[in-house]
Amino acid sequence: MIRRFVCGAVLAATAASGWTAEIGHEVRGGVTYSDNVLRSQKGSEIDSGTVFVGLRVFNARPEGRLRYDVSVDLGYYEYLEVDVDQNLQGRATLEGTYDIVPETFSWNAGVAYDQIRQDLLRPVAPDNVEGVTRFWTGPSVRAGLGSQTYAVLSGNFAYVDYADRDYDNEVVGGRFEILHQSSPRISVGPGISYDHQSYSSSAGSSDFDRQEAFLHADYRGERSKLQLQFGYAQFESGDTKDDGPMLRGSFSRQLSPSLEAFITASREYPLTGPGYGVSPYSAGGPYDNSTLTAAPHVSMNLDLGLRFDRARTGGELVWAKRKEDAQLAGAGLRHYDEWRGRLTRRMTPRTNGALYAVWTDEEISGSAISSADERLVGADLNFAFGRALGVGLWLESRDRNHSGAYSEFSGGLFLTWGNRRGATSGTPNQ
Repeated sequence: MIRRFVCGAVLAATAASGWTAEIGHEVRGGVTYSDNVLRSQKGSEIDSGTVFVGLRVFNARPEGRLRYDVSVDLGYYEYLEVDVDQNLQGRATLEGTYDIVPETFSWNAGVAYDQIRQDLLRPVAPDNVEGVTRFWTGPSVRAGLGSQTYAVLSGNFAYVDYADRDYDNEVVGGRFEILHQSSPRISVGPGISYDHQSYSSSAGSSDFDRQEAFLHADYRGERSKLQLQFGYAQFESGDTKDDGPMLRGSFSRQLSPSLEAFITASREYPLTGPGYGVSPYSAGGPYDNSTLTAAPHVSMNLDLGLRFDRARTGGELVWAKRKEDAQLAGAGLRHYDEWRGRLTRRMTPRTNGALYAVWTDEEISGSAISSADERLVGADLNFAFGRALGVGLWLESRDRNHSGAYSEFSGGLFLTWGNRRGATSGTPNQ
């Protein structure tokens, strides 16, 4: 049922390309080659070519009675020379909100597909990924308490389906906030939330409850934006209890017409099913969720970055730090650091290219201890023939040290058809 919903979401996103000229959609087909397709250790490399077809759809409608955000980046790979099953790679998210009674009663829903590593001691590879599908929905009621103050009561149901293992779970919860809007740009007020996460199988993990009390602040200026939730959280699973500060925040500042600085930070007991429309994955780098994130844990995240965007040149430089600390015995602790950068250039009206690089350092402890640093360097070049047809080329080099060490060189040649005015893909090429 959930998988059918994902397929329907992708088809709906594709059909939407006929409704608005601002959508970005692209169908890709071509061939790739890798000298180490399974990313195995030295001496065990196997090279292989693939035939693939991919779909990208990026679209958003942030205003109106129906608001939605679509992000699809999926590729299907058929391996030619090795005994590897055909493989679906990528991510997809479709979420939206409909105002049943404008300014009073709305309903939100979303569905997302992502992938995780099955074996944390190995890198992401065609034989080391598992699909995870998430679905969430719920109502929101807003009531005025005065000319500048209003209350918001939200309910949420989320379901998470793991393709292979017994981590399937569901979340039921709610949130209540009172916000004072002193001006069209500023709102602030207190809030509380309660969520219960339960697992379909006792082999998955232990059910748990989470309560939060926080202060919510939102500021939208001409050059700066701030969203902040800061307070106290409590976690309980059987005889295991923990509490501590909670934080979810983001801040961006337009330093010049072409340069933006941003920071995001969080400290929370997260739910495996995204609550209230929160994206289930980290966009941009190769950071992935894991079996550790399927269990109750404390998550701490920090992102610092710069974005540069001019008429023909764009770029991004980001430093990210992650920590995941399991709350149940034996589940593990993960530290993760990442640097990533990307530079894009439109050489002619029909030609554009990009250079990108990612460096990561990861350490996992628990029943087994693993540490690894991984580097990725790549480039792509795209030529357009007319308004819809194009051809592209990409080359990529990867290597990893310590646990799961490997090196790989890969490349691909593909044809594209579509409107490429949408956002750039955040998913690795292969």
